[in-house]
Amino acid sequence: MDAAGEIFVGQVTAQSARWVDRGGRRLIVTDVTFRAEQVLKGSPGVLRTLTFLGGRIGEMRQEVAGMPSFMIGDRDVLFVRADGASFLPLVGLFHGRFRIVTGRNGIGDFVANSARQPLLTTASYANPARLRATDNPLRLDEFVDSIRRVSGGR
Repeated sequence: MDAAGEIFVGQVTAQSARWVDRGGRRLIVTDVTFRAEQVLKGSPGVLRTLTFLGGRIGEMRQEVAGMPSFMIGDRDVLFVRADGASFLPLVGLFHGRFRIVTGRNGIGDFVANSARQPLLTTASYANPARLRATDNPLRLDEFVDSIRRVSGGR
């Protein structure tokens, strides 16, 4: 949590890929813009654009193992690095992204890992269990409250 300069709940509103030149190499980066719904740490502003290494331009594609990809409309809890690392904005790559998924019958917001597997607890992120019909996944509001308690955020 200390490695994160910003933590926020956000929804992807736009994304676009572009070419950059770094150290004599031509790279694709993707700018992803989020609308911040809740700020838990730092001050990302209402709209926050993060730049990720990799993406697709025409027929050209560059991928980075462990780098998340986003779609417009995705909702996530994002842990953004405090050190301002260029093109690697999330703490631990995909580990800095917690997906928000809708519950059964479209009711409720729950937290999931990068593979969209709902979590039972915050500790189950790395090893999610397959949910049974009687299980209650981790609600977004519970997750947000636990982040606030640990980080001393808002």
